[in-house]
Amino acid sequence: MHYPDLIESALDAMTKQMHQMTLAQLEKQPNLPPDFEARLDKMMDDRIKDFPIADLIQTMIPAFPRHLTKGEVDALTAFYSAPTGQKILTEMPATTADAMRAASGIMQKRMAKMQDRLQSEIAQVRKENDGNSEPQPQATAN
Repeated sequence: MHYPDLIESALDAMTKQMHQMTLAQLEKQPNLPPDFEARLDKMMDDRIKDFPIADLIQTMIPAFPRHLTKGEVDALTAFYSAPTGQKILTEMPATTADAMRAASGIMQKRMAKMQDRLQSEIAQVRKENDGNSEPQPQATAN
């Protein structure tokens, strides 16, 4: 079923989406060095480049017999060996990338809202703690 290709394609699409979301977050951060975005992009790309796809596939294999019978696997093998199955396998990476691009706007908005909420929660906790500036008792060793 070309799992290495499917996983690599999904990782590529995910990486592009992560770059877009990171850029959106960086635009909100003041005083970052001019090369920070490039450094962050390289770090993410290096992490994905070194992703152990073969190890991941080996880890996933035992899940199939727990959920599918031999007959079902044989039927899937027959389907994916046929022209329609081969077309699905060939087109799935591009389809997934298109779908992720289409969903990225929604994901970015949701992530921005989550980030705003997180910043609001942090500000609220800081405000509460600033009003309670009495030193907290320290635990003593016995």
